[in-house]
This record gives sequence, C-alpha cells and structure tokens, in this order.
Amino acid sequence: MRRMGAILLFILFAGCAKPTDYSAYADGNRPMLVRIASLDARLRGLLGEAHPDSTRVPRLLDSLESALEGGSPTENDSTLMRRISSTLAKVGMVPVLQPTDSDLVPSMAWERRRGGCVPLGLMWCHALRSRGIGAKPAFLPGHLVVADGEGRLIETLRGGIHRDIFFYDSAFRLSERPYYRALRPDSNAILAAMLVQAGLIEWRSASPASAESAFAAAVKICPGLPEAEGNLGLVQQELGRESEGAEHLRTALRGDPVAGEVKWRRVAGIRDNWSK
Repeated sequence: MRRMGAILLFILFAGCAKPTDYSAYADGNRPMLVRIASLDARLRGLLGEAHPDSTRVPRLLDSLESALEGGSPTENDSTLMRRISSTLAKVGMVPVLQPTDSDLVPSMAWERRRGGCVPLGLMWCHALRSRGIGAKPAFLPGHLVVADGEGRLIETLRGGIHRDIFFYDSAFRLSERPYYRALRPDSNAILAAMLVQAGLIEWRSASPASAESAFAAAVKICPGLPEAEGNLGLVQQELGRESEGAEHLRTALRGDPVAGEVKWRRVAGIRDNWSK
C-alpha cells in the first residue's frame, strides 16, 4: 500500500512540475557567450547527457583557438579561411547536412566531432573574431551562415567556401521571404537557433509551457524570426490561447510566406532544413 502511495505522489508532483523559464536567455545585459554556454548545458540535460556543465563551450572555443595558433602576421583572409577549415578537419570536425539534436548542441558536436550549421557557425565566428575579423552569424530559411564583415558569406557546412547573396537568393527564394531578404548578420542568431531547438525538445517531451518560454525568448532577441514566431504561435494555440497564437503565426507568415505551419513544427529551422 505504501508503494502505491509513493507512485501516486510521484505522478501527482510530476504532473505539477514547474515549467522551465527561458526568459533569462533574452537578457542582453548578460554576455552572449555566458548565455550560449548556459543554454548548451540546458540542452545537454534535455538530451539526457549526465552532469551538464556550462564550462564546456568556453573550453571548446579555447581548444579551437589553441589549435589555430601560429600563422603569418601578414596572412590574408583566404589563407586564414583555409587554415580554419583545415584545423577543424584535423580535429575531426565533420559537417553534418542532416543533423540530429546532439549535432546542434555546440559542446556535444565538438565531443562527437560532427556538427550542424549552428555549432559550426559558433566555431567559425569565434575563430574569425580571434583573428580580428568581425564575423557574425546570419539567418537563412532553415539555415545559418557566417558573414565576415566584408560582405562575404561563409558556408560552414562546405568547409568555409564563400557564396554570394545571389546564390542564396536562388537556392532559398529570398526575394519571396521578407525576413531573410536582407540577410542581416545578427550576433543573437546562434542563441536564437539554440532556443528554438530547446523549445522543440521541450515540446516533444510534453512540456508545452516550457516550449513556449523558449520560443518567446527567441522571439525577444530576434523579433520576427519565422521559425520562432511560427512555433510560438502553434504552441500557444495548443495551450488554448488561439488569438495570441494567431498573431504570432501571422507575423511568421509575413516574414516567410513560403513556409507553412506544419513545416514550422516539423523542422522549425533546426532539423532537416538547416542542412541546405
């Protein structure tokens, strides 16, 4: 009888678990790397990784910087790009075109030596900044590239090759997608992508209130981002707030009329579609 009572108490308290609040990740007063490292640890926990540790991301970036040491003081940009690419290859970091959840968590990607565009974007941005190049990530529909501050776009999934806006306009129909059309570099992009991923994992784990908090934090730091706005709208509708959710869905559609509601929840710019 006592065993049955314990089971019932566990079910009762599990059902009343407090939703995770992701709003602190939208606090611009906290350093970006601190927020990314903290969210990385949270994602590890959601994926069942034992002992999530918020020092892993700074350590991996330090390791990358150490591996890049050397090079000529007069090294040109093209040579630097090749050196970053070859350094990542030497440590065995393989770009993954169809990433799993763990391939999109920076520390897990580094440990497994395989990563999607979000961890690779973080690594490339850090490597370039450490060499005085003001690189920032930039969103595409379901994808992320790195802008090097000189008007060039770096495709991290293809070994750091340069592609111009005309290539991406053709590949992603940017002229029909107002949010992405200007291809705005945004220092918040890595964090926003990770927040959308957190929201999806929470949602799949039957925690829609936690998912809403994660999507809302992504919207706060990247207003109008269709992957975040669309999923926020859908989860709010699931929670019974139809009109509130509909407004976010309208915002998502204004930014990306090409996308559809089913697509937002299925891939949400984090799974299959980040691979283009």
